[in-house]
Amino acid sequence: MKKVLILCSGNSCRSQMAEAYLKFYTQNQVDVYSAGLQARGLNLMTQTVMAEDGLDISNYTSDNIKQWKGIQFDYLISVCGELEKEVLEVFPNVQYLSWKFFDPDLAKGEESTRLHIFREVREAIKTRILQFIGNELAINKPSTLETLD
Repeated sequence: MKKVLILCSGNSCRSQMAEAYLKFYTQNQVDVYSAGLQARGLNLMTQTVMAEDGLDISNYTSDNIKQWKGIQFDYLISVCGELEKEVLEVFPNVQYLSWKFFDPDLAKGEESTRLHIFREVREAIKTRILQFIGNELAINKPSTLETLD
């Protein structure tokens, strides 16, 4: 079974979304982990927008990358852009992918504005995860990108 680590700065928003979609769409045919360079805790707006799309991530934890040291991953996916060389050295012989998504935790303004940004990031991540499943993992993906009812 393939092992995928999704990495971000705080493991509070983007990596949590990507982890949930990858688990859901692969129907647990892939071991999926997520972590942050720091563990900042699961963002409540992340939980809200994922629940809107039918995924309950309220039991997800915010993990530090150090927790997964020693595991041999097939893929390391950064959802916050390029990682430092030191991070990559911790996980040798891994296929590294860099996907840069805006950090919705940095969104300013009223709650409705921030929720809109979280939803935009969620949809971008969902689309990229589906592409990854079909192109890299060669697992049959759903034919739709619609809400997960």
